[in-house]
Amino acid sequence: MAQFSTSEWRTAIRVTAVVFVIFLLQHYFRRFGMPIETVYFTILFDSIALTGLVMIAMSYLMGPLARLWPERWTKHLGLRKSFGLIGLAFVALHVILALTVLNPAYYPKIFIEIGKLSQLGEISMLAGAAALIILLIISVTSLPSVAGNMSERGWSIVQKTGLIAVILSILHFAVFKWRGWLDLGHWNNNIPPGTLVATAFVLLVFLTRLVARIYGNSKPQPLPRKQ
Repeated sequence: MAQFSTSEWRTAIRVTAVVFVIFLLQHYFRRFGMPIETVYFTILFDSIALTGLVMIAMSYLMGPLARLWPERWTKHLGLRKSFGLIGLAFVALHVILALTVLNPAYYPKIFIEIGKLSQLGEISMLAGAAALIILLIISVTSLPSVAGNMSERGWSIVQKTGLIAVILSILHFAVFKWRGWLDLGHWNNNIPPGTLVATAFVLLVFLTRLVARIYGNSKPQPLPRKQ
């Protein structure tokens, strides 16, 4: 059974650290001047969630890059699984933290006065739960013992459903955040919201996948199925 190379894990961890720090700084400077004890949890919570989303999206970017520039990116295809697993770990941490503070005091937009989820809150929670279930299924089928009992085509289809999870993850926060994306007055200290940055990156991933399908190498790069 093939194993992850140490260099791939180190690269994946370094990239994740850079993404995480960027989101930390972005969220901090959007709230610059506010007492840190009142905003540190929000900064960490949002940065963890968006880092997880970006890393999962990045795992779906490596294949198209290898099709467009095989000499440069084919050797990095092993990072796809590393990025995906790290992204899932961040998403899981986000869910755990969310469950500890899921109440009207922390999330007034999600609840109505009687403490029930609002309509948008229901949509957000359902989208987030569906995305998590899809990602967990993908992680299970990534196990060598499970992947070995699946057909190549079936396994590939399951892995690609992660793109649906990425879309659902955006829906999870976009139902509340999208108006702030268009309102420059909501760009605190002239810094765009982190959710907008993450969404823009996801759109870039989908655009790159489309370009790679049209103009890239006609033979798709194989997924690291049994690592």
